[in-house]
Amino acid sequence: MSELIRVNNTTNCIIGLPKMDGTQVIIQPRSFTRMSKDDIDYACSICDSFAKGHVRVADVAVEKQVIEEQNIDVKENAAFMSEDELKKHLRASADNIRKWLGGIHDMVVIANIYEYAKKLDLPASKMEVIEKAARIQK
Repeated sequence: MSELIRVNNTTNCIIGLPKMDGTQVIIQPRSFTRMSKDDIDYACSICDSFAKGHVRVADVAVEKQVIEEQNIDVKENAAFMSEDELKKHLRASADNIRKWLGGIHDMVVIANIYEYAKKLDLPASKMEVIEKAARIQK
């Protein structure tokens, strides 16, 4: 049996990933499961959860391999930004935050940015921009 690798669900949504044997694994929000490298490769080949950053591989070497195999541009994908990179964007002016978020078309990624921004001590004007982008109703 091959080594099982931790796969993290980075979203607030339930995610199902297909496996080679025809079944699927369900990962609860902000939770994880363990999958073989073959099953990870198979899931990558038929769904975009890894490419969108909704699901991340905990093993750095394996994730690097997945990123290379899937041709994921991590510099252009907010789902792959480090906390420092996110903070850099969120420290910008409200107008720059609006422009940055306007270039992100994945609502799950924007929702994750919103969840992260709530942990920071941001001015109300910036939070308003982020809430609007995340379509948060108050």
